[in-house]
Amino acid sequence: MASRLYLIPIIIGISWLLISCGGSGGNGSSDNAIPDNGGSGTGGGVPGPTTQALEALGEKLFKDENLSSPMGQSCASCHDENTGFADPDQGIPVSEGVVAGRFGTRNSPTVSYAAFIPVFSSLDNGGVITHRGGQFLDGREPRLEQQAQQPFLNIIEMNMADRSAVIDALETAVYVDDFKAAFGDAILDDVDAAYIRISRAIASFERSDAVSPFTSKFDQEANGMYTFTPAEANAEVTANLDNDGIGNLMLSQGQMDDLVAFLKTLTDQ
Repeated sequence: MASRLYLIPIIIGISWLLISCGGSGGNGSSDNAIPDNGGSGTGGGVPGPTTQALEALGEKLFKDENLSSPMGQSCASCHDENTGFADPDQGIPVSEGVVAGRFGTRNSPTVSYAAFIPVFSSLDNGGVITHRGGQFLDGREPRLEQQAQQPFLNIIEMNMADRSAVIDALETAVYVDDFKAAFGDAILDDVDAAYIRISRAIASFERSDAVSPFTSKFDQEANGMYTFTPAEANAEVTANLDNDGIGNLMLSQGQMDDLVAFLKTLTDQ
């Protein structure tokens, strides 16, 4: 659907200011050994699954509460579709992992529209350094695939012992045949390859229209189906003052209030 995507990096940056840092602190960057073969990839020259099949498989993985230790937490637990794919628990400032009472140092960021976040970069604007992009709110991973590998093994998130533990749990999943159909009957025999395919499928789901539907007031206005309120219109003007990011904007309280109203148009139906 048509939309003004040039504003997304700016709006994401504003969101960082409003909610501080989000997402659990990691155990360091994941390995980046994700084959870039132009598709989902099964290896051996075997055609990969269709985009639709990969998205459907990714959704099952995203919502599987058996891929944690103890069982009971999935990606969707902290990225609930009913709350804009963000943490449904709004009563605390940080997100709780599968182990009761074990909290991260940040709140889980929304997954919606994360596919449009650019790779992390630093900009030098006359000696003023600003940062943008990257997955997780600290930008430590460049792509959705790398991001999707971390929560399973993070002790303050899904707490799985290692990749083998994740694959062992996957072998008991009701959709395991779908995973094999997508990536080959022998895929689970190679733990690292299977783990990478898990992240690839989840990333495919996160890039789908279900996660980034472009049905907000902002998109409706872009398509002539909605008219901004004065506060929303003022905020759009403010956001457009600096297309390179918000690092150099000095905002009054009134402008910040307008920006909050404008950000709400991203999710208000």
